Amino acid sequence: MDKINKHFTSEYMAKRLHLIWRGPIVCQIIKELLKPKSVIDFGCSVGDLVKGFIEIGVNAIGVDGSEGAREHFIAPAENFILHDLTKPLYKIKADLLVSFEIYFLLIPDERIKFVKNVGRCCNRALISAPVELQEGLLKAMRLQNFYQVLMPTKKLQDNLEDIKHKAAVKGIYHNTMYFERA
Repeated sequence: MDKINKHFTSEYMAKRLHLIWRGPIVCQIIKELLKPKSVIDFGCSVGDLVKGFIEIGVNAIGVDGSEGAREHFIAPAENFILHDLTKPLYKIKADLLVSFEIYFLLIPDERIKFVKNVGRCCNRALISAPVELQEGLLKAMRLQNFYQVLMPTKKLQDNLEDIKHKAAVKGIYHNTMYFERA
């Protein structure tokens, strides 16, 4: 977690607070499309999605490896777990895992560990990854008995069309893949 704390400092997380407007919008779209009862946000940053899900009646937990994230977390503190996303995580389970703009930050060995954690925590996942990493993500998810379902991703894009140009939504709009366990 030292590497994460060096990059995702308190100052970095404070700058992310201006992006919290996206939480209610993105969470409502995900709730309507996928109807999750509970959500884990891997790499939750300041917790805008955790707060967004809680506000619309979905149980949500945020997991992040940065002390800075905990310091600026905007959802209730009991909904935050400080944990290195590449280390085994057995404590929590949810109906859906979301992880936006995290996968590309990991080196290849960490990506495999990250995906194993996804498999430990859920049976459905929305994960963003740049196009050049999507084939590797798809292969890693298949090893955990997940397969890609395209329709929810397309519907997510359709619902984000009007705001896809905004910084906090670009990565979700262009790079999100949806998986279900086989």
